[in-house]
Amino acid sequence: MPWYVVEFAIDEQISEAAVEALGMAGADGVSEEWRKGQTYVRGFWKDASEAHVASSTVAALERLIEVGLLEALPELTIMTMEDQDWLEGWKQYFSPLDISPRLAVVPSWETFEAQPGQQVVTLDPGMAFGTGSHGTTFTCLLALSEFLHPGMAVCDVGTGSGILAIAAAKLGADRVVGTDNDVLAVRTAFENAEKNGVADRIDFRVTSLLDDVDGPFELVIANIYGHIIQGLIPDLPRVLAVAGLFISSGYITSQEAGVRAALEAADHEILKRYEREDWVTLVSRVRVQP
Repeated sequence: MPWYVVEFAIDEQISEAAVEALGMAGADGVSEEWRKGQTYVRGFWKDASEAHVASSTVAALERLIEVGLLEALPELTIMTMEDQDWLEGWKQYFSPLDISPRLAVVPSWETFEAQPGQQVVTLDPGMAFGTGSHGTTFTCLLALSEFLHPGMAVCDVGTGSGILAIAAAKLGADRVVGTDNDVLAVRTAFENAEKNGVADRIDFRVTSLLDDVDGPFELVIANIYGHIIQGLIPDLPRVLAVAGLFISSGYITSQEAGVRAALEAADHEILKRYEREDWVTLVSRVRVQP
């Protein structure tokens, strides 16, 4: 039975949200492609009818409309792909990502020689899994590799596929909590953690942001939307340890000022800024009083 592939053009600013939405809708694989100045998202479906693929995709995108991320449904293109074409076509989107001397993200079919002390997060081709290549995920992984020290307690807010929580565990975090308000996302995150051998070290919870989460955490990371992060910042003192770090991402340069203003109001100082493909990641902490 052939695969069905649904493709649509979408604004780069919400492409990651669209990828996540398709994964949560049941797509067996999702990818992004930049082509001729436009971002395209593809969803891959196995053992499903064309009608099911179309209705599931529309339902996923309508949820983005409901939360104000998307104004209207994009035009969908649905095509078929034979099994062998799928396997080879899917693989072309993923190659090893050498994030830093401490961390790499590697597809399961690739041979990768890790540097001494370098931790590897392994991905499988059929996962609805953040691959690390997107600007926000890449810079969050880089920030974790630079600022996370073994023994830290870490909270990954809006964990999604779990890639950041998994990376934190592999980098030596002593306690990792991952939260998401989507039951399927938490289930997927746990399965991904199992595949990477760290499921016993991560506490995935179905909850909204920091609700029902107790600190203290030496590091909190949130790769979500800018306006949600602004609302999250006032709740950080409840769970963040003294001199604890906050890594925020998921917003573009034009939205950065709003996040910075919220951090400033909470008396945070910016320790480092990352930018990749117009996406911003900030590392901050509460200012140390003289």
